[in-house]
Amino acid sequence: MSYRDSELQFISENWNRVNFGSSYNLSRNAYKAELVKARVIQLYQYAKNYN
Repeated sequence: MSYRDSELQFISENWNRVNFGSSYNLSRNAYKAELVKARVIQLYQYAKNYN
């Protein structure tokens, strides 16, 4: 979990208005959603191997 938390903190600190303009919040949330999506897929694959 600390890796995920560090990655989310990195995204929050670097995807800001100065670096990405007025759409920074959309970009920030898209990256965060992609991380969650990738993790869900990974966990699904693990579960699939056990059934």
